[in-house]
Amino acid sequence: MKVKLLFFGIYKIKTNLENLVIDLKDGARLCDIESFLYNNFGQIFNHNTPILFSVNQEYVSDKDYIIPENAEVGIMPPLSGGNSDFFYQITDKPIRKFDIEYPADCGATFIFDGSVRDIEDNKKIDTLYYDIYTEMAQKKFEELLSEVKDKYPGIKTLQIIHRAGKIKVSEVALRIIIQSPHRAESFQALEYTINRIKEIIPIFKVNYIS
Repeated sequence: MKVKLLFFGIYKIKTNLENLVIDLKDGARLCDIESFLYNNFGQIFNHNTPILFSVNQEYVSDKDYIIPENAEVGIMPPLSGGNSDFFYQITDKPIRKFDIEYPADCGATFIFDGSVRDIEDNKKIDTLYYDIYTEMAQKKFEELLSEVKDKYPGIKTLQIIHRAGKIKVSEVALRIIIQSPHRAESFQALEYTINRIKEIIPIFKVNYIS
């Protein structure tokens, strides 16, 4: 069946495409379109890329959503802040290395990677499990983005990616990227963001002893 992909915002610029008609098998799901993007635009889309999907002008977040024939599927950056500079993502996929863009109006870029230690509660472990109340966490992450915007108005970029599920020792569990014109505000915003994640996001650690 035919499906028309519509690219918007920064994704239109990066792909140099306004739309693209693709062939999918009958009964294809939204996750199949996501896989198509990963496989065909790997330099732009990966498991850490925040994508807002729509199907026939309605937002869709369920990756098992069945795509109807001749559907128009929007490929968009997050709406938060009107751009992709403020977003969060909860993922069960490894957090990968990726290129950072350095805006002309930002003199400071802070990248925080929180990785899994091999010692938790004074015990040797080889794996950590993050149990997340996803629906509530999504709401609280949205609140956190708004908090940081209001408290540190000079911040131009705040990107938060948090792992869910089983994570091996030395793997990144949390990535935060913050950019601002000057370093002081980024320093403060980074510490504030980490502390608030611990305070308000319903994420719970379970240790696996080696």
